[in-house]
Amino acid sequence: MDIAAGKRDFVVYPLDWSDRVGAIKPVLDRLRNQHPVVAFYAGAGELSVMRVSDRVGPDEWYASQLYREYFIPLGVDWEMLVPVPSGDRFLNLISLMRSGEDFTERDVAVCNALLPALALGCGGAPEPGEMRSGAIGGWFAVTIDGADRVIQVAPPDPSGTLREGLRLPSSVRRAEGSVGLPPVRRCRIDDEDWISRSVMATSQGELIGMRRTTSAPADLAALTGRQLDVLQLVAGGRRNAEIARELGIAEGTVRKHLENILEALDVPNRAGAAARWHALSAELAGGGSAG
Repeated sequence: MDIAAGKRDFVVYPLDWSDRVGAIKPVLDRLRNQHPVVAFYAGAGELSVMRVSDRVGPDEWYASQLYREYFIPLGVDWEMLVPVPSGDRFLNLISLMRSGEDFTERDVAVCNALLPALALGCGGAPEPGEMRSGAIGGWFAVTIDGADRVIQVAPPDPSGTLREGLRLPSSVRRAEGSVGLPPVRRCRIDDEDWISRSVMATSQGELIGMRRTTSAPADLAALTGRQLDVLQLVAGGRRNAEIARELGIAEGTVRKHLENILEALDVPNRAGAAARWHALSAELAGGGSAG
């Protein structure tokens, strides 16, 4: 779902439902603003697994045009949505549907327990591509409370470094009021180097993706957090005007950041900077060090 543009697209599973859902997709496009959970997500500051029945009662739901024209033809009565963010304006929604009885509190609890792993594995993990591999690539889904203390780690860290009650540096948290892609951050925990990135706010706290790395590349250490923001977007093919809009800064400020980035990385142009970023990202994703 593109929250800003109000557009939706979807992939259907099982496959034999594709034609069935595709045939009435125009109905969903026309009535999407009536969906009580989608409307809530579009304006919510935090995301959690939610049932239709968490937003409206049975009588109101059964009387809705959306239920009568979309859900009844599908043979479905109830829906539960699992949100997986992939950027400030995009939201992936995993839709679970059921006929007859509604989803239970246990169903919600199970999906909420899976949410951190889904957020890292389905698009909410740090970019660029090599840094989106989820726990299997060394990433841990770490939930912190308002005091920056760890309240959950998934999967458990075998070394015990990431543990419940550990207080993380406040720099791992998304800056209040920040716009655009949160930067990759570096921090030291128990004499180990880590990289982190804020993924999403949840009903429990803030979800942070964290990965152990043997050492931080010197090139990245030379850049400020805002310069890392700009460099990541340059590597993603964004033009200066697009970067300015996404980060909420002036285009002239973007140009100045880029000049400083080129000097710090000792490259002649933005293509060289992008190539350096992808190389450094691969090193970070692989846990190696820069030579």
